[in-house]
Amino acid sequence: MGRKEGVWGAETPICLYCRCEQVVNMEDPELSTDTTQILPGIEGILCPTCGLCVGLYYVQEWIPVKQCLLDPAQEDGWTLAEGLWDKAVHWTLSQVVYRTMEPPNPDCKEALFDTPDPTDVIYLLWVGGKAVGFCTLKPRGALYEKTVESYAMMTIDTIFVRSSYRRRGHVRTLLEALSESHDDLGFSQPISDSMVKVLSRFLVDSKVHRRRFWEISGAGNEGCRKLVWYTIRHKYMARSSNHDLVRRSII
Repeated sequence: MGRKEGVWGAETPICLYCRCEQVVNMEDPELSTDTTQILPGIEGILCPTCGLCVGLYYVQEWIPVKQCLLDPAQEDGWTLAEGLWDKAVHWTLSQVVYRTMEPPNPDCKEALFDTPDPTDVIYLLWVGGKAVGFCTLKPRGALYEKTVESYAMMTIDTIFVRSSYRRRGHVRTLLEALSESHDDLGFSQPISDSMVKVLSRFLVDSKVHRRRFWEISGAGNEGCRKLVWYTIRHKYMARSSNHDLVRRSII
C-alpha cells in the first residue's frame, strides 16, 4: 500500500486498521466514511463498518490511533497536558482506549468519562514513550454548572491507567505530587473500587493526609463532602479480615 512521509519522523500509513478488521484506505476514491471533530483543528476518522475512531487528522495527515499514543521524546511519569496534541492524546485514551479496549465495569463503580471542560487540568502518564494513563482535575473555584457553584477544592474528576501498567505506584506518585501543592484534595463520586484500594493503602501509610482527602458530590461544598478515610475505615472495619490492619493504623 502507498505510504507518505509524516511529521512524526517516520512514514505515516495511508491505511488505517480497525478492531473489527476493517481496513480504511485513505487513498480510495470511493471511500465513504464519516469524520467527527474531536478538538478545534483535529478530526477523527470513523470506521465505516463499526463506527469506531481509527485515526486522527492533524497537520494535514492521518495518524492511526495507536501511533497517536507514541512519543519517544517523553520522559517517564506524569506530565501536564498543555498543547492541542496533548489534549488529542487524552481524547484518544479516554474516548477510544478506555471506552472500547478496556471498558469500565459498572459493578466496580467504574463509569464512562465525558470530555473535559475547557478549565479542567489534564495530566498524562507516559511510560517508555507511550501514553498509558490520564487524570483530569477540576480546579478550585471552577464552575459546577448544575448548581452554579464553585468547586471548593482541587478535585480529581477522572483517572485511568491501562491495566498492564497498574500496581507500579503511578497513581500514588501523582497523589503525592498533588498533595504537596494543595491543602485539600477532592475525589468525584463515584470512586471506583480500584481507586478505593489505592487510597486505602496510601492513607494507611500517610496519616497526615487522612483529613485532607475528600469524597465529594457536586462542587464539594459543606454538606456535599466527607472524608475518604472515614469511608474506608468503616468499610474495612466491617470486614474481620481487615479489622486489625485498620484498627492498628488509627491508634
